[in-house]
Amino acid sequence: MKKILIPLMLCAVSLNASAAYILATDFIGRVSVDGVPKSGQLVVLHHKETNRTLRAYTNKKGRYHFANVRPDGNYTVTLMKCNETCKESDESKYEHSVSIERKPVLGATLQQNFDIW
Repeated sequence: MKKILIPLMLCAVSLNASAAYILATDFIGRVSVDGVPKSGQLVVLHHKETNRTLRAYTNKKGRYHFANVRPDGNYTVTLMKCNETCKESDESKYEHSVSIERKPVLGATLQQNFDIW
């Protein structure tokens, strides 16, 4: 009997651990100009219900990633473009480019790409 109960208990614990993982979602995307990745661009994620705002900058491959965000509610994903050399600490040189409304799905990764200019 113990030989059966222990594996069953371990399965139950691992199922609960994996279920806890899907209580969040990720937003990912890529910013490009005519298909060429654009680094250093500011992407802002705003959760309307909590008024929480997150910021991410695109890497050298033009990619950004917001990990483990709330899966409930509505989000606005905004690209703030910079045509010149911008430093992450100086957001005054960034200008609004485009905003898109998105509603995530529990446990899913939401992808929002921007092809600009």
